[in-house]
Amino acid sequence: MAARDFAPGDLVVAITGREVRVPTRYTLQLAPSLHVDAEPQPDAVGGYPEWRFLNHSCDPNTMVRGKTFVARRAIRRGDELTFDYESTEWDMATPFSCECGSRNCRRMIRGYRHLSAKARAQLGALTAPHLLTLAVHDSAAS
Repeated sequence: MAARDFAPGDLVVAITGREVRVPTRYTLQLAPSLHVDAEPQPDAVGGYPEWRFLNHSCDPNTMVRGKTFVARRAIRRGDELTFDYESTEWDMATPFSCECGSRNCRRMIRGYRHLSAKARAQLGALTAPHLLTLAVHDSAAS
C-alpha cells in the first residue's frame, strides 16, 4: 500500500537487492541475464526490499525505470502499488493466472516472450528495454 500520495513520474520505490543470473519467483529482471533478488535484507523495513510487495496488474500504477519504480499516474495514500510483471520478465519463473480485474487483463502471466504482437504493443512504454533486445534476438533465431 502506498504510504503517501504520488504524482505521475514520482519515484515510488528503489529496486535494491542482490544481483543474480537465475530468475526465481522473487526476482525482478533488469537485463537479459540480470535479475535482482528480493531476499531478506537486514537493513530493510520488515526484512525485505519494499518492491517485493508490489503485486501484478495488467493496468499497473507504477512502472520500472532503471532501478526504480515510478508512478504512471496519480497514486493516493492507501492505494495498492502494482506493476505489470510482463513489462520486465522475459520468461516468468512461476507463471500464474491473473485476476487483476483490468479491462485489458491477459488472464495468464507467463512473461513478455509469450505475448502476442498485440499484447506487446499494448504494453508500449511500460516495456523494459532489455525485453525489446531479447525479442529482436528471439525473432532472429526463429
